[in-house]
Amino acid sequence: MGNYDFHTINDKDFEELSLDLLNAEFALGLQRFKPGKDKGIDLRFSTKDNPNHLVVQAKHYRGSGFAQLKWVLSHKELAKIEKLKPDRYIITTSLQLSPQEKDDLVKILSPYLATANDIFSQDDLNDLLSKHATIEKKHFKLWFSGTNVLQNMLDRAVEGRSRHLLERMEERINFYVVTSRLGEAISILDSEKVLLILGQPGVGKTTLAEVILLEKARQGNAVHCVETIREAESVFAIDNTPQVFYFDDFLGSNYLELVSPNRQESEIVRFVDRVRTSPNKWLVLTSRTVIVGHALQKLDKFRRSMLGDKPFELKVEDYDDYEKAAILYNHLYFRNVSSAHRKGVVNNTFYKQIINHQNYSPRIVDFISEPRRIANLSARDYATFVLSHLDEPAEIWRHSFENQIGYFERCLLFTLFSFDSSVPERKLIEAFQARLTYEKQVNNHTTTADQFNECIAVLLGGFVHAELYDSDLFTENEKGRYFSLSDPSLADFLLSRLRQSAGERKALVEAVIHRQQLERFNEEYSELVVDHELQLGIRDRIVSGELGDSASTSLKMLMRYCGDVDVDSAMAHYLSELGNDGRFDRVYYESAHFVGDRKYSLQVSFKMIAASFETLVEYQLSRTSNRKVLKRLPSLFKKYGSDFQTFSEAPFTRQLLVEALNRVSETSFEDNIQERKDSFLDIDEIKQEYGDIMETRKALENILLPTFSLCSIPVKVYSFDSDYWQEVVEENQEAFESDSFEIDNFEYDVDEEDDDSADPIDNLFDGLVELGISEA
Repeated sequence: MGNYDFHTINDKDFEELSLDLLNAEFALGLQRFKPGKDKGIDLRFSTKDNPNHLVVQAKHYRGSGFAQLKWVLSHKELAKIEKLKPDRYIITTSLQLSPQEKDDLVKILSPYLATANDIFSQDDLNDLLSKHATIEKKHFKLWFSGTNVLQNMLDRAVEGRSRHLLERMEERINFYVVTSRLGEAISILDSEKVLLILGQPGVGKTTLAEVILLEKARQGNAVHCVETIREAESVFAIDNTPQVFYFDDFLGSNYLELVSPNRQESEIVRFVDRVRTSPNKWLVLTSRTVIVGHALQKLDKFRRSMLGDKPFELKVEDYDDYEKAAILYNHLYFRNVSSAHRKGVVNNTFYKQIINHQNYSPRIVDFISEPRRIANLSARDYATFVLSHLDEPAEIWRHSFENQIGYFERCLLFTLFSFDSSVPERKLIEAFQARLTYEKQVNNHTTTADQFNECIAVLLGGFVHAELYDSDLFTENEKGRYFSLSDPSLADFLLSRLRQSAGERKALVEAVIHRQQLERFNEEYSELVVDHELQLGIRDRIVSGELGDSASTSLKMLMRYCGDVDVDSAMAHYLSELGNDGRFDRVYYESAHFVGDRKYSLQVSFKMIAASFETLVEYQLSRTSNRKVLKRLPSLFKKYGSDFQTFSEAPFTRQLLVEALNRVSETSFEDNIQERKDSFLDIDEIKQEYGDIMETRKALENILLPTFSLCSIPVKVYSFDSDYWQEVVEENQEAFESDSFEIDNFEYDVDEEDDDSADPIDNLFDGLVELGISEA
């Protein structure tokens, strides 16, 4: 049986729960009644003789006790009851009541409250819920007010980050509104085992994902909050242990790994396939729509992995007006927003202006209802505050950033922003100290000995989020505080400030001490521009050894961030280090393309590569299994003035080319067919993969060996065995069907009122102003 205290549902939810339980248990035929001042009716049943034959009052109290309930009933409700003159009066309350306390209420409300049996307290409602499972299932958020539910979920969160995630989600479940889109998202997860939630910043992607995770955790699945594929693989149970893996802002934090040359893309594809073909495993990811669109265009294997085939895109317009209103109501209700501010929202139905605003989003609602932001605003100023941030949603942080924190707090925010993810306290202190040194040397600022702790104390809770990892689940090096920006919208705001301020960009770059911080300026996915002056600064930091600890790392940074400044001597130095032993690694080969495109400005580096050009190419061909390397080979010859046709016709180098072609084909078969063997459910899909690989092989042959006929090349043969693959497909289909699982689809229905002309949104906000803190 559930043991619920009902703290995750609001007063309207509690009223609906009371309606459902009483009707189910007693077949009373109760209806919700449009609340009106001084009527004292939440639910009622009418007869011809008495329109108020049965009246129910639902009293949902949070943070108060029996004394408050008793006072309200005797001083406010009794007079209303005497006017209504019901034949029967019922009370439901979320409080726990003793027999004596129930008897006291009967005395106060007699004769309308006939017996203590017509008082349903917390324990009584839990008893009814245990008898009516369908009602328990319908009231989704109720599950997370159970005293045993969260503990059971936390016990299955086997690593610290996941445990912290579940605890944070439990704190925020109050604000969630169950919409029709929840059922749709779960349906996709049900059928695909992988759910990719897309959307613009602030639309509610993370919240939706977290609610799904809570439900999966409630069902007995271990939740793993992971940041990399390797991390997910490390906790993947090979038995049938139920597990759900969660990547928040998946491509935002993993995009660089995806586009790097070390086959991370294949790792992601393989992990998706592994989840799909393993019993009791699920994968939930969130990402911004624009990043996924970019990835689908650039990354073949990401596209073929089917992550992009059935994405679930969440948009603000997906919320209907009532759902928008309910999100706003929950924030005002559960955050105990002052009565003056609630009045400002209700007066002249200002709430409709909010929910109908073109820039409405759940994130804006969260921002405008945060108590510390609005505590000092009058009711009139609050309305102005709300509208100004709706009109300029990208600027929701401007006032606080410019007026509520100091200069060094702003410096610390930019330093934290530069890491693009959660960062250990030690690392953040080091980076911030570098920024303080820059401020002292360049801007003559004076700092204190404890500047970091002074700044972080101001920022915590509002701008910065901190998590303490200190359990035995972490190694000693991993333990301690980790810091991150409190909200993605703050990162968007800081990004816009950096785009507008060359001085701030310079300060950020000049103070960088970790290579990770420079990724914010990576042109592959960043909107920040590294201008000529910044490139000079980065080049000098690299050459000085402050940012690079190897020749390969230094070369990669020079190519990524210093393409428009003189790096000839630096590149020549690092190329010399790499090529001293005749081992030309992948970075050396990429440098050859970079230098070839800029040979007039990189003359020393160009001559160095040209002197050993064919040796470099032969070394690369003897090892590469990368299709793009082969495809770009003729263009590289052209850059260095060499004759590729002569090279390809020599017996030794022709053999190298053929072996490289075979290696590329073998890798393609391994990645796209053999390692996905257990995931194919359609033989036509396998035929398509075969065809694509052979088509790619043929295209490469035409580029690399155009003067030789196909028959003269010792092609490694990959014959298509239809009988074998048909058997594989049938086995996979059988396994997939036996691995069926069920997740209930949730629907949210707004009950119709007695008065058909009543506006459900007006009904929702009716009574919000009078709602006391004890009932909030």
